[in-house]
Amino acid sequence: MAQRKWLKVAMFALVLTITLACEGIVNPPATLQPSDLIGIWEARYPGRGVDKLIIKADGTYQQVFDDGKGYVYTSPWNEWRMERLPDGRVRLHLEGGRYYPEGPEIAEAEGMHYVPEGASEELQRFRETPWTFFDSVTGEPLTMVGELILNVNASPSFRGGMALVHMQYDIDSGPGEFYLIETPIPTITIAP
Repeated sequence: MAQRKWLKVAMFALVLTITLACEGIVNPPATLQPSDLIGIWEARYPGRGVDKLIIKADGTYQQVFDDGKGYVYTSPWNEWRMERLPDGRVRLHLEGGRYYPEGPEIAEAEGMHYVPEGASEELQRFRETPWTFFDSVTGEPLTMVGELILNVNASPSFRGGMALVHMQYDIDSGPGEFYLIETPIPTITIAP
């Protein structure tokens, strides 16, 4: 059974690699700075809602999710940081961020296993176990307990040339992407 799961993961990684290569998705430029991520980013999840990230230069961000059916979540201002990996990839870490592509129930589990109300005692024990997500670029498994981790990808096919790409909930789900929809208004200083 475990061997079959790893075979699925390996196949997923291979298909993902080929797909990304065909789409021209590449690592962001080595010159990418945290200031390049400042602005308002938006992701749309068909049938699930709209997710926004307001990323500020002071190292804080706010997440706002609206499912269009009455559920709205607005986070407090939390910290964010950019991580540059040895292979040139860049990840954005959002403390307290929630994963909304699979809906509010999954997001509210904050990186732990989602167990529906009324589930058996046997299933209840999984609430204390981190969920294993999959990196949308490499297919590697990772956990995101109490944070949201996004890949920063560049591609001419992305609006603005860059996207913040979700990790995948499982190997069968597709990643969602945040696109920059608004950059900060530059501060103009007028000399007296």
